[in-house]
Amino acid sequence: MTRLVSLGFALLLLAGCTSMSSMFGGRAPDVYLVFFPASSTNLSADAAVIVKKAADTIRMRRPDTVVIAAGEDSADNMKLAPARFAAVRAALVADGVDDDLIARAPLAEIALNAGPTGDARVEIRLVRKTAP
Repeated sequence: MTRLVSLGFALLLLAGCTSMSSMFGGRAPDVYLVFFPASSTNLSADAAVIVKKAADTIRMRRPDTVVIAAGEDSADNMKLAPARFAAVRAALVADGVDDDLIARAPLAEIALNAGPTGDARVEIRLVRKTAP
């Protein structure tokens, strides 16, 4: 049963890629997930590697906008979202990303079954504007 549910979820994600691709000039935007320990705003070594990969891709592909969406792991920790955004932004800028490309957005409310750290994450999205 678990395999069937996993297969269904994978197919749903693939279907979403098809609809997302039409919104972003023929392909889905690049997305990097950066997870934080609960109640923390510090980038772990693993998180720093992910941010570095995102920065490398940003410099190579030159998107129009880099959206950083930060969330909280509980209502009590809403104050962590701005600090997590700032930590990721600072790391991207330190890795050579133009600060003017970066925009902040709220983390979309999705049913992510990632355990207790599911909302203690930041998403880095590379967005290219489509031609009119």
